[in-house]
Amino acid sequence: HSVVFLMALLAALLAFLLYRIVLLEFGSHAIALLSGVVLLSLPLIERFGGLIMADLPVALWSFCAALAWGRYLDSERPRDALTFAMFSSLAILTKGDGFLLALLPPLTVLYGRRWGLLRKPSLWFSAALVAALCLPWTILTMKLVTPTRQNKTSWAFTMRALPFYLVQLSRACGPLILCLA
Repeated sequence: HSVVFLMALLAALLAFLLYRIVLLEFGSHAIALLSGVVLLSLPLIERFGGLIMADLPVALWSFCAALAWGRYLDSERPRDALTFAMFSSLAILTKGDGFLLALLPPLTVLYGRRWGLLRKPSLWFSAALVAALCLPWTILTMKLVTPTRQNKTSWAFTMRALPFYLVQLSRACGPLILCLA
């Protein structure tokens, strides 16, 4: 019971963080509350929120990492880059899906045309910190995880999996979020 409670607590914490961010951004309690409620009512959260899985902690750490990255983009303070690195490391060490956070800095630099960030030591320090914290464990445990995979990574597998996951993503979001997207 305590672990199921922990999963519910993590979902509630994620919704509360969303509420706080929306409140700070828009200044409306109603919109902030609606955002948190919509998050908790997503089919994906409803379906997996009560299960004992690593996905909710990864979502929470990833959200915190993305918020820290956003603060870093606004402030360029090394502290925010360090916070991004720490939350990214928590996400990665919880589940390998957290490695997707590695796409966040290059994509925001590229699409935001923030080329000056590439000269910031804090950016490279945060990447080095994540690598130092996560790569040894990932390499050490890779031999344990790889044999459990059903399919080998290949272009053919990607072409089969992509339509499946696009459909699953649309189901996970629900019709409201899908229409808004």
